[in-house]
Amino acid sequence: MGPVTALALSHDHTFIAVGHMRGHVQLYDLSKPDIPARSVPPTSLAAVRKGQQEGHLLGSRIVSLGFISARHTAFVSADDQELAFYHSLGKVLFIEANDCLRILGKYPDTDADLIANTLRRVEPDGPETPKASGFSSPRSRPRKSQRKAGTILAMSPLPLGTTEHPTDTYQLTALLTPIKLVVLVLFKAYSLASHPIQTKTRGTTVN
Repeated sequence: MGPVTALALSHDHTFIAVGHMRGHVQLYDLSKPDIPARSVPPTSLAAVRKGQQEGHLLGSRIVSLGFISARHTAFVSADDQELAFYHSLGKVLFIEANDCLRILGKYPDTDADLIANTLRRVEPDGPETPKASGFSSPRSRPRKSQRKAGTILAMSPLPLGTTEHPTDTYQLTALLTPIKLVVLVLFKAYSLASHPIQTKTRGTTVN
């Protein structure tokens, strides 16, 4: 799973979500911290293309986590591949049934693109050119690669704080990228005809 790269504490301070370098997310009940209460493993591009499983790709680094309102098994997560997801972890007949919905971003086209995105960290301009003074030219020093427009800089469920609020039922989530602020509304739509529950997403973009 790799090192821990993101943490989130539930509103009542009884659960903690842990994100890892390789795309794994685990939930811990702090009263029983020895083993994870629930786990969300990463998926692969092949499984996504076949419609078998949505989620963070194996090898992607989890960069942000946040619990939705007062729930322990509903949270949002984001990774360094410009993808964000809503997770609702339930059980059907004592069997884990995890609902995962992509709320922002696009999957890489190929595994090669995923590897390239993962390895992209610092891009030097080239070898340093010595000067008479002993200092290198500013242009020859390594510089950080520019952030892509879809990079998720920050993410948080709304409203902030642990006090109950009427908007909790809308499950608001804010995501910040280098070029825009996106506010999403996640809510459950119950069918009167006893159809399965569907999760709907609506978004508002602030440029």
